[in-house]
Amino acid sequence: MNDQTLRLTNAEPLPVQDRRLAHVEIFEDLTHAEPYWRAIEDGLATPYQRYDFLRLWQQHVGEPAGVTPFIVVGLNAARAPLFLCPFGRRWIGRLRVAEFLGGTHVNFNMALWRCDVAPQIDAAELRHMFACLRGKVDLICLSNQPLTWEGATNPFALLAHQRAANSGFSGTLVPDFAALLRARTNAATRKKMRKKEHALAELGVVTFASASSAAATRQVLDVFFKQKNTRMRALGIADVFAQPGVRRFIEAAASEPTLAGERLIELCALSVNDIVVATMGGIVGGGRFCAMFNSIAQGRYAIESPGE
Repeated sequence: MNDQTLRLTNAEPLPVQDRRLAHVEIFEDLTHAEPYWRAIEDGLATPYQRYDFLRLWQQHVGEPAGVTPFIVVGLNAARAPLFLCPFGRRWIGRLRVAEFLGGTHVNFNMALWRCDVAPQIDAAELRHMFACLRGKVDLICLSNQPLTWEGATNPFALLAHQRAANSGFSGTLVPDFAALLRARTNAATRKKMRKKEHALAELGVVTFASASSAAATRQVLDVFFKQKNTRMRALGIADVFAQPGVRRFIEAAASEPTLAGERLIELCALSVNDIVVATMGGIVGGGRFCAMFNSIAQGRYAIESPGE
């Protein structure tokens, strides 16, 4: 089945009888799974599970860490994709463990679903899918999943689960930032933020910008990695961004355009004169911005909470 055919099957609603799981296929190579992935990633899915994003993560971070792709695709009787689980497999001791690709660089883990399949799949079908993985993995770790996404319930919530240690927070972005700020903060908080902004302005001209050029991207990333490393050392903890391949992964995601000409990671910076005092990076897609990482300068700038 070619990529064009797969895209057509996902664009048009399936008859009810064709929304049932009939086959489970496992791919241990991302390129072999790509046609199914591309066909379904415009359905119910988070930006973190986009093919281009996880391809870069696997290339620069996953593979050097011993992770191999373990992509599970649920198909109907006509072999059209109903859902895709972007798993990776690695050894932990003597156990073969499957988990979502992306590691600690992904805040939300979720399978990709056809929008007309997600509300109708049942727990028995999900248990059958997992039963098909027996003998290939010893443990499946499915952490940090949202209970709902885009107003739809995560189908995995049908299975036994427990709440994650950390909650996810979201809100609607609107063009009027002043209105957004009023809706999200109280008067005392806004007064405090204005005071801090004025204090920063006394140190120089304050500007906020999104990195739109290759040179700006390199500058913001250079500052981010230095600020983050300084902060981690001060806290006495390991800098996860210094691990092998992480910088190359983030650089690629922030600078290499997708087939549609988009950047996967958007970078923003707050500067005082020509000094970048805070950075923010997040993945974009589906009309959504998901914050991934941030940093602030230490010293006199940190007092004014430039990250806020």
